[in-house]
Amino acid sequence: MEVQDGSGGLRSRALLPRCLKLTPRGRCWVLPTVVLCAYGFFANLRPSEPFLTPYLLGPDKNLTETQVFNEIYPVWTYSYLVLLFPVFLATDYLRYKPIILLQGLSLIVTWFMLLYAKGLLAIQFLEFFYGVVTATEIAYYSYIYSIVDIALYQKVTSYCRSAALGQKVDIVKVIKELWKDFLQCYSSQPLLCWSVWWALSTCGYFQIINYVQGLWELVQPSQNSEIYNGGVEAVSTLLGAVAVFIVGHIKASWTTWGEIALALFSLFIAGSVYIMDTVRNIWVCYASYVIFRIIYMLLITIATFQIATNLSVERYALVFGINTFIALALQSLLTFIVVDSKGLGLDIFTQFMIYAGYFAAISAVFLISGTYSIVKNYRRRGEMTEEAVASIA
Repeated sequence: MEVQDGSGGLRSRALLPRCLKLTPRGRCWVLPTVVLCAYGFFANLRPSEPFLTPYLLGPDKNLTETQVFNEIYPVWTYSYLVLLFPVFLATDYLRYKPIILLQGLSLIVTWFMLLYAKGLLAIQFLEFFYGVVTATEIAYYSYIYSIVDIALYQKVTSYCRSAALGQKVDIVKVIKELWKDFLQCYSSQPLLCWSVWWALSTCGYFQIINYVQGLWELVQPSQNSEIYNGGVEAVSTLLGAVAVFIVGHIKASWTTWGEIALALFSLFIAGSVYIMDTVRNIWVCYASYVIFRIIYMLLITIATFQIATNLSVERYALVFGINTFIALALQSLLTFIVVDSKGLGLDIFTQFMIYAGYFAAISAVFLISGTYSIVKNYRRRGEMTEEAVASIA
């Protein structure tokens, strides 16, 4: 008997290693999940990243705050946006492994440029290659769904998230098929709801992690005192990984209470960002950032497996890619308006006040939507009960 592997090829079931055989119990998920988790762990093991801002502002690169915050960091946002669409098209066309390989090569290039590149233009190119790295993450997070049973989506999503913390048709036909699948996928109301939250919140999340080092630098300059950026990133990642792992085993009625949960936790995120911005104490900033990351990683994991569960066709890269593309389009607009030197070029503290208000607005939207959905469901149940009683009578 033949079965389809994760790369689109056919393999004989008899030739599969025992640990990879497709059984009714879904045992085939173990090895690919372990491999993906190992890759995600090592690919995201970047101990220098929490100190990027002090490094760029320091004597090694000798860049100014205006160059770093308003001319260099926006390049990553724009690059990510421009590259994401061709990347998830290529993921659908070439499958997942070549895209993951491209991510690894881009990480190597980024690392070498970080060590040896000098000057504004060179560092801007570095940000471009880092945009390639983040754009290709879509292959990592969607690959697992092509090789495991739907019953295991919640578990494998939590595992991959915690660790990370060939078909041929002409191009016109591919685009037509993608458009058809796009309409089919987003016709699901639960999928649409989780996707909207994904796009809106990921936009704000990217902005905050991209500029939080600048906030810390202004609250407590690294030249005058010791900083613990690396430790904070490690703690937030570790606690986030634990929370994400736990949520993979939680049974909850996300269909009923999902929107209310998104509203509540988005409000917590808004509060943590507000405290981060207004209380000019580095330890308060650190603690608020840890809370912010834990909540986001928890919710994005839930959103990921909820979206995957509600997909009617195997277009994981397409949906994840579109959601992220919308997030980046919003982030690019936000960056251009409030950060870019060609826009308002606001200071860091004003930026973070805007980000806090942004998450508060997300919370309000989902509170209204969730309340409406719950009332609608209860009314529907009441009508069904009345009809059942009437039919018996």
